[in-house]
Amino acid sequence: MKKFARSETGKEFLLQYMKKGQSFYGVKASEDGKLRDKKLNIYDIRNDNKVDRNYEWVMGYDGYIATGKTAFDEKTGDLNVYIGTAEVGSDGVDALVQTTAHEFGKHGTKHERYLNLLNSGKNEQLSQQQDADFDNDHYESKNPKGAKVYNGIMNDLNMKPEWPKEKK
Repeated sequence: MKKFARSETGKEFLLQYMKKGQSFYGVKASEDGKLRDKKLNIYDIRNDNKVDRNYEWVMGYDGYIATGKTAFDEKTGDLNVYIGTAEVGSDGVDALVQTTAHEFGKHGTKHERYLNLLNSGKNEQLSQQQDADFDNDHYESKNPKGAKVYNGIMNDLNMKPEWPKEKK
């Protein structure tokens, strides 16, 4: 988080959730952010890839914890981001920064839209949108807002953005 927070784009993302005077990893809010009434919950889900019932839903098809997952809480309207730090590999901190940038940029940028649907009582549309976004978030051309944030964070930190090849 310390490295992530050095990114100007990352700071902008975090400041959305902060109240005036609040500090987080060296980022201090000079004014209230537009999402200040909602929480950005960040969870470290390291557990040596053992099945922990608290994070069982984050498990991948192969029985291992995903490196990251983002979930919109439909009860509270909060954004929950889960980062798997059990296996960071040889890339260490950079791998965690990339995962964090991926979760905040590619997925977290949908938070405000989901809140608007929730607050409008459009629960069925919210569910449909989340299902559609699951795949689309991972393609740069289908997620321009997320691409701007994710690419911005990665470029700010002199790291290479990673996108899968576009589907034809």
